[in-house]
Amino acid sequence: MAKKIVCAGNLCLDITPVFNNDRVDDPSRLFLPGKLIKVGEAEMHAGGAIANTGLGMSYFGSDVTLIGKIGNDQFGTLIMNIIDQFPVKKKIEVSDKCATSYTIVLAPPGIDRIFIHCPSANDQFGFSDIDFEEIKNADLFHFGYPTIMKQMYEKPEELACIIHRLNRQRRKAA
Repeated sequence: MAKKIVCAGNLCLDITPVFNNDRVDDPSRLFLPGKLIKVGEAEMHAGGAIANTGLGMSYFGSDVTLIGKIGNDQFGTLIMNIIDQFPVKKKIEVSDKCATSYTIVLAPPGIDRIFIHCPSANDQFGFSDIDFEEIKNADLFHFGYPTIMKQMYEKPEELACIIHRLNRQRRKAA
């Protein structure tokens, strides 16, 4: 029987322009003001902790529920279309009050990736967005990237409340 996994937290659209195969030894010569850098088509993937972890675990046979927040916009629609290709349960709030988070991933061959990130909806994700009833029967709960989610670092009591509630649920189940 598949393990039940709940992944909550950071969700975004990763947009990755494909660089040619020329190795880059000095990124300061590549990224210059006014310079045109030709790239191939962009790859787009659901990213962030809940997509990276949750969809990966689903691919390997786990029973996965995703809990996150996106905006009611084109990037949000793209994320949902990507996630719909996987056999996962979705508890993803679509909000009219924020935009969908996205990351532009620059990955020229030969250097480490550079991330340009817009947190938006993830900055509004907090305690009230988590479905603790869904987590109650899970074998594993993964909460991703609280350190880059505004509610978690500006209001650390949000994260403390999540941890306290999870511990209380675990003690009741034991």
